Amino acid sequence: MAETAVSFVLQELGQFVIKETSQYTVEERNSVAGIERDFNDIKDELESIQAFLKDADTKAADDDDGSNGVKTWVKQVIEASFRIEDVIDYYNMFLAERASHSIFRYALQMIPGLIKTMNPHHQVASEIQDIKLSLGRIKERSTRFEFLSENEAGRTKAPRIGDPRMAPYFIEETQVVGFESARDELVRCLVEENNELMLVVVVGMGGLGKTTLAKHVFDSQLVKKNFDCRSFITVSQSYTIRELLTEMIKKFCKDSNEPIPRGLQNMDDETLINQVRQYLESKRYLVLFDDVWKDNFSDGIEHALISNNKGSRIIVTTRKMHVADYFRKSFPVHVHELQRLPPDKAWELFCNKTFRGHCPTELEEMSREIVQKCGGLPLAIVAIGGLLLTKAKTLITATQNHEYPSTQRHHNAHKQHRESTDSRN
Repeated sequence: MAETAVSFVLQELGQFVIKETSQYTVEERNSVAGIERDFNDIKDELESIQAFLKDADTKAADDDDGSNGVKTWVKQVIEASFRIEDVIDYYNMFLAERASHSIFRYALQMIPGLIKTMNPHHQVASEIQDIKLSLGRIKERSTRFEFLSENEAGRTKAPRIGDPRMAPYFIEETQVVGFESARDELVRCLVEENNELMLVVVVGMGGLGKTTLAKHVFDSQLVKKNFDCRSFITVSQSYTIRELLTEMIKKFCKDSNEPIPRGLQNMDDETLINQVRQYLESKRYLVLFDDVWKDNFSDGIEHALISNNKGSRIIVTTRKMHVADYFRKSFPVHVHELQRLPPDKAWELFCNKTFRGHCPTELEEMSREIVQKCGGLPLAIVAIGGLLLTKAKTLITATQNHEYPSTQRHHNAHKQHRESTDSRN
């Protein structure tokens, strides 16, 4: 959750800084230059923290009783991200409403900790300074946990029961929105009449739905009937090739209802590779390696995955284009670079998840704002939609109460998102 929250805020900060550096006159820029520098400092701090968040989220998921403090640290990162998002929203409101300070002053009262006697500009500056100090303390505390950076960690551990990262493995049909073209392209690559062993790589940033798409294709009936055996492998952080090959052949056997070869654990590396090759020699097989991080991953598997002229296929999901490029030395490769959802598909997915189809008129304005903030990332849309699913009736009642202005409704919805997120960490 922390990695997703920080990714959203970094995107907003990047867009904000670009916009604010281009739209002011010289006189206006002089009045806001200090705040812009502070936003850039916050962006730099977040980017340095972001490198460790994948490992932090993993350790937080393993910290069942919260005894080692990782869950608390992750919660602090998420809360800091929410505070940054609030300040960006209200600072933009300040710039838009300078002619009418009353609306902005009302909105600022909803940011905890601001000194209400200050003028709006100083209030924002004060909150930004406090966030900078908070991020500095959070970064200092991260050293005690010895988090691994993305370059040091191959991948997080396979998610366990109760871990929200399991969601893409059990996706509902209504949540597979906006992937129609990508799905059809991947299915064609898998079932086409080409007997050469081929690799299909799905590349994209976190939250785009790589696992959801690949698993949906992997489980489709059209794909299933074209292969003798299939194996889905989640690549772990501290994986060994032995573990991957052993798990892979066990899943192949289970999928094809065949007995698992005896003594796999006791085989040396060469014998194990030969066992895999012997098993696959006469089969058209499909294997999916989910979330690969190491560029040289293909070095460990290329000798086991035999090219037997049966039309076998390998699927890999990764965030790194370098992984796809490295595979080219071992396999013919087809790369699909996954894109963000277009606005209409993002809206359709949100409505399917939150309202089971149609968005109530009373909630449409707020809902479209939420979808816009998700930036076309399916994982974010599904996560937030799921949180709001149980709040829909409450939100309708609130929006029908005309005593509360739209800024209050937005704040309440955002607060509910925070509380729900906090309860999961």
